[in-house]
Amino acid sequence: MTPSFAGLRATGLTTRVSPSPRTAGRYTTPKDRRTAKKKDAWFVTLKVKRMPLRFKIDTGADVTIITKKTRLAVKDKPRLEPIAVRLNSVGGQLKAFGQFMAVTKHRNTVYRFNVIVIEGEKITNLLSRDVAADMGLVCRLGHVEASGDDDARTDLMKTTIKLKAGAEPLCLTTARRVPFPLMDAVKAELNNMVESGVIRSVTEPCVIRSVTELGALRWFRSSRKPELCVSAST
Repeated sequence: MTPSFAGLRATGLTTRVSPSPRTAGRYTTPKDRRTAKKKDAWFVTLKVKRMPLRFKIDTGADVTIITKKTRLAVKDKPRLEPIAVRLNSVGGQLKAFGQFMAVTKHRNTVYRFNVIVIEGEKITNLLSRDVAADMGLVCRLGHVEASGDDDARTDLMKTTIKLKAGAEPLCLTTARRVPFPLMDAVKAELNNMVESGVIRSVTEPCVIRSVTELGALRWFRSSRKPELCVSAST
């Protein structure tokens, strides 16, 4: 289970980035053709309060965020200012503790930008698109070039698939996304079900017979506990 923060949106907040003006649009890394296959192509390390912090460049994020745990790890902890902002993501709404003005140096240029501290330990610090664009870490794509008629393929290509003897079809699916506010509670409930022998941990690909085997998650506000329901077909 991994929380998703694609398209992080902030409501009621005005971000400040210097020295360059704000930019918007579609972005790509200047060296994406050479570094797209590298694992750290979308990460950058910046010094904040003399401590190196690792950020993931997120062109879908309106604001820059770090976790509460990251702030506590900084020796010279930045003083937080109150903030009235609502942070929404695909994984649900996030709780903001406060914000501070970060000062960092990148490629011999000093930058100042707002950083929002949120609750959570299992997420990645995110660098917003405005800050990333001002630092030259991403570039805006204003147009695309279409290929010529000579490069177009209008015919259907034939392909051959060879299977080994005894091969069986296998359906691989990604882990179901769990809303970030429920991550810790769901993980605790899953561990409890494993210890009770209700379910077992699977680390290898397995066959899913039907969609009815996928579990349903319900949240009870009164008890503050999740309920996981699984209906397995034969």
